[in-house]
Amino acid sequence: MRLLDILKFSFKAMRSRKRRTYLTLLGIFLGVLTLTAVVSYAAGYGVAIQRIIKGGSLRVIYLIPRETSFTES
Repeated sequence: MRLLDILKFSFKAMRSRKRRTYLTLLGIFLGVLTLTAVVSYAAGYGVAIQRIIKGGSLRVIYLIPRETSFTES
């Protein structure tokens, strides 16, 4: 098959299966969006950690609680 034939066949299949095409494009869009958000968050977190390290002494340990302890009375 030639490239033109393959493209015609592909577009014909996408027109006949609109819901499948829509869901596939939605999945690709959400995947790219999620990946971009995770990479951006990680990069921002790395910059924040570097600023904390540069601003303080190398002998200082920062303890930042994220949630409550397991044994609360």
